[in-house]
Amino acid sequence: MKRPAVLAVICCLIWGLACFVAVPRLDAHAVPLAIKARDMELKVTFGGGVSAPNAEVKVYRADGTLCQEGKTDENGVFLFQPQEQGVEWTIKTEHSGHIGESVYFNGDLKSAGEIPLYYKVVSGIGYLLGFAGITMGYLGLKAKSAEKKE
Repeated sequence: MKRPAVLAVICCLIWGLACFVAVPRLDAHAVPLAIKARDMELKVTFGGGVSAPNAEVKVYRADGTLCQEGKTDENGVFLFQPQEQGVEWTIKTEHSGHIGESVYFNGDLKSAGEIPLYYKVVSGIGYLLGFAGITMGYLGLKAKSAEKKE
């Protein structure tokens, strides 16, 4: 009876260690960006897709020099028209403590702090396994106390 419990605990520890090692740096207060067309219409949103009006936006060149700064409009949109093509741009946004940073180069946008889908799936499975373990532990204790009463 104790052997399956020990095996289950070992499996959970291995699963937890694997998830801990595989997770990249994530920011709980990230502000992801969406870019449209060549004029770089930056749509600044919070994690749930809610727009971030009046967010501070700073656009830097690859060498770190500030190119443009400003605030988003009431819809969370910031327009930036780059004067140079083929240049890497670092876009930093901030709104009430929520900070986002993205790198844009030749039509490719890479945002830091975004959680990939497979991490969400793995964490969801982890939560379900945790709830199942708590439930089974509770039911086991309940069954054990019922045996003692009889």
